[in-house]
Amino acid sequence: MVKKHQIKILMVLLLSHFLLLSPNLFTQTNKDIVFSKKINAPIFNELKDSYCKERMKPSLISWSEDFEEPTLSKEDWTYAKGNSFIYKGNLVSGWGNNELQYYRIGRGKLNTNQNLFIEDIIEGLFKNKNISNNKIYNLATKLDIGIVLTAHPTEVKRRTLIQKYANLIEIMEQRHLYKKYPSKIIELDRKLYSEIAIIWKTDELKRTKPSPLDEARWGLAVIEDSLWDTIPKVYKRLNDIFRKNLKKDLPRDFNPIQFGSWMGGDRDGNPNVTAEVTKQVILLSRWEAAKLYEKNLTKIIRSYSMEKCSNKILRKVGKTHEPYRVFLRPLRDKMRLTHRSIEQHLIKNQPLDEKKLLNSKEDILRPLRVVRESLEQNQNENLASSELLDLMRRAKCFGINLARLDIRQESSRHSQLIAELVSKKFKKNYLKFNEEEKIDFLRSAIKSKKNIINNFIFRNKENKEVWSTFKVLSKEPSECLGAYVISMT
Repeated sequence: MVKKHQIKILMVLLLSHFLLLSPNLFTQTNKDIVFSKKINAPIFNELKDSYCKERMKPSLISWSEDFEEPTLSKEDWTYAKGNSFIYKGNLVSGWGNNELQYYRIGRGKLNTNQNLFIEDIIEGLFKNKNISNNKIYNLATKLDIGIVLTAHPTEVKRRTLIQKYANLIEIMEQRHLYKKYPSKIIELDRKLYSEIAIIWKTDELKRTKPSPLDEARWGLAVIEDSLWDTIPKVYKRLNDIFRKNLKKDLPRDFNPIQFGSWMGGDRDGNPNVTAEVTKQVILLSRWEAAKLYEKNLTKIIRSYSMEKCSNKILRKVGKTHEPYRVFLRPLRDKMRLTHRSIEQHLIKNQPLDEKKLLNSKEDILRPLRVVRESLEQNQNENLASSELLDLMRRAKCFGINLARLDIRQESSRHSQLIAELVSKKFKKNYLKFNEEEKIDFLRSAIKSKKNIINNFIFRNKENKEVWSTFKVLSKEPSECLGAYVISMT
């Protein structure tokens, strides 16, 4: 019997390849990928005008680009190419894989060094009398913001120094708070001088080339050190703005931001990103997420010593003076089991039982909702809207592995894999098929009940690696994965 996940793998592979067959959308000129003139211009313009009919007043637009020409305007756009450079006498590796990266040339107000905050944008919308408050609220609740973390070797600053800079900021903030307490200032100044002395005598550059796992660890450190605490604060500030202007809160399930990552998934141009590396990166991110959740749950458990709770919790925990603690401990223990099991697997190669691990963010949110309902029923709304709500927002934003992993592969690698399969199974040269023949073959393979790839053994080293990647992905929780990106570089 054919297993469902194997059929899914085949369909994803064939469909992904099918998407690349038609040359009618893109063409390549001087290595720049640009829109082809074969686009149906009248239909495109009609759709564009319909989509943009509610755009802002022309007088308020600083700059716009409709991409109507087949090439980018050199007056408005420039490009950068990843190259190495010298920093204080040290060679720093370049970024990318010789792709052209396009950037907007700054003009007027857009060319500033000022930070732009989403709170300021929404405050500005409320001041705009041409936009109704209800429309602003409805649009805010439908926000869907995807932020993708990528690895650039040009980030030469060491994590230890970045953490020490953060420590300096924290010490300076404390000095301001305790400026009327001389004894406290003396203590803080000692810490300040110590941090500065350590920074001064610390090598500021990374001296070794980072591996894909190193890059993934760096990205996870950014989430742990910054984003984990920042996300709940951002949501609180946004909610405060709507409460101030509309006298009502954003929905409880408000969660516009999600994170993705290319670190450990972008294998285009990087032979060091293998199927095994992708597997380890996913496990590493799940390990880090479980550790952070355990830490937060432990803090809540220690805090929630209340006795009065809902009947739903009482039925679950039985007679006890600490119902919330008893109710939340199994969830906390599952987080602990998850990160400890993954750690033993990565370090000592011990077998991993996926059934015992955290596999869905709903496993976190479900018991937390029960606790929130209980708190609200017992006049503890302030508790329900503090650390508990922060944890629920983190679970919705970061999921079970902090950032969904995008997989990126070059298109010709899929053609090569299919070609070997067709050559061995059907004694034909797939690469010599015309477009219609390729489409017919892929369609029939997808519709066929016979799995032609199930027990096939690839001989080509590169094809083995591509197929191994699909097999690894088929075994991972779906919540760990983002997009499968097919590049044409």
